[in-house]
Amino acid sequence: MEINEKIIRRIVDNFYKDLNSYSNVMYINDKGEEMLKGYYFDNYPSILIFLSYYNLFTNSQIATPLIKKYLNYLVSSLKKQKRMILSFAYGLTGVLLALKVVNEIGKVNINLTELQNNYEDLVRLRLEIIDRKIKKGTIKSLDYDFINGLSANLLTLLLFSNNKFLIRKCVRCLCDCLDSVLAKTILNLGVAHGIGGIMLVLVQASKNEYLDKCHRLKVERSLKRISEIYIKIYTAKKEGKQKLINPWEDRINIKNINPNSLKRRQSWCYGTPGIAYGLLEVAKQLNDTYLLKIISNIFNKINTIDLMDTELETPTFCHGISGLLSILLNLKGNNTINVNLIKRNLTIELLNKYDSSREFGFRDYDFVSRGKKYENKKEFLDLGLLNGATGCFLSLMSLIDERILSWTKIFLL
Repeated sequence: MEINEKIIRRIVDNFYKDLNSYSNVMYINDKGEEMLKGYYFDNYPSILIFLSYYNLFTNSQIATPLIKKYLNYLVSSLKKQKRMILSFAYGLTGVLLALKVVNEIGKVNINLTELQNNYEDLVRLRLEIIDRKIKKGTIKSLDYDFINGLSANLLTLLLFSNNKFLIRKCVRCLCDCLDSVLAKTILNLGVAHGIGGIMLVLVQASKNEYLDKCHRLKVERSLKRISEIYIKIYTAKKEGKQKLINPWEDRINIKNINPNSLKRRQSWCYGTPGIAYGLLEVAKQLNDTYLLKIISNIFNKINTIDLMDTELETPTFCHGISGLLSILLNLKGNNTINVNLIKRNLTIELLNKYDSSREFGFRDYDFVSRGKKYENKKEFLDLGLLNGATGCFLSLMSLIDERILSWTKIFLL
């Protein structure tokens, strides 16, 4: 796949210049209003992650002064928060992940010992609360999912902590959450808010050196249960009329699967690609050749579909082109999967979405922006990784520099 590296480097540099032209870029949008609303992660944490990877991308420390400036803005913003939750998208988890990236990728030294210790104390408290909810039967997706819940807390510990006892407690608790979830009739299958996110983080946990035999067996059992659910749905859909490019929806009645129901959107958050990527990792970890064959077949079919059939209208990561492109980039090295055609087409489409006449280049396009719903789809200026421009640019940067792709670890890839 031929990629015009000069074009990508030029538009990434232009985005950096746009950021650098403001004293505080978070206080602007198309109407000159502040943007510090909605997804907290899509504010200062996203800017800091992009700037850190821009240093790596340029093999320099050019963004370091800007990183330090936005670190000060982040600290000031945190001090103004009346309460801070442990959410990835809305709270402290996203902040800690961003600061870790600043340390490791941006090469700006920050002493995070106190914050890390406080974070782990809060995770312990959350575990106690979740345990009580499990016993009462009141567990909700907010408690365990990736965007808000324990899944992101565990991922953060797996990436950056050496507290083996807390990691084990989180693993046990998340597996217990899964047992409660799978006892229900209606299942959320997605990565962002459903069992897909649990699956992806448990795959990461299965590779962690701090798990003992007991916890590894617990994780393996959970991964098998999850994969069996997805295979059950896949098998039922084989009897339907669709081509099995999109076997998994966002929500499903597991006791009454409609073989003809179809969700086309090929997104990271809700859609077959994010789920299939997780199942691919499960297949490798459990040495499940049947599951590997299913997933390879799905991705090979995705490679042949028309871009219109992906239903990805926005360039952004969460529910758009950048998310699918990032998933496919992480498939490198899988000899049974060929996604070169769809990667090429997505790259062209993403570059076509870039508008050089508009500041920051990319716009989100959806019914929803920062928690507010609109009657019709419209464009929104957003600079976040989930729903905005930084996610688009990091995806493009990953195309020409494999080192940049490590940013997708924070999204379970």
